[in-house]
Amino acid sequence: MSLIVVVELTVREGRFKEFQGFEARAVRLMSEFGGKLVYAFRPDDTDGDAEVHVLEFPDKLSFEKYRNDPRTASMAAIRDRVIESTRITRGLNINH
Repeated sequence: MSLIVVVELTVREGRFKEFQGFEARAVRLMSEFGGKLVYAFRPDDTDGDAEVHVLEFPDKLSFEKYRNDPRTASMAAIRDRVIESTRITRGLNINH
């Protein structure tokens, strides 16, 4: 059963272009662990500084391997510079 991860991001003011570069790099790295960006959208109730990403990984272990990979850690400074806040919700895909 796959793992669904919903990530709510608030991008720092004036950093959206830099965020897009970070996002592309993170998606490429996720793919090495079987992860994929299923959907990305900007909520209507924000000023354009937020995005919601729906990710899918084959399982919890694949997600944890991605999170604990040294390359993910090496992106921390960029992430902190461009992202103001992050909220992560995860659970097993129950679609049949």
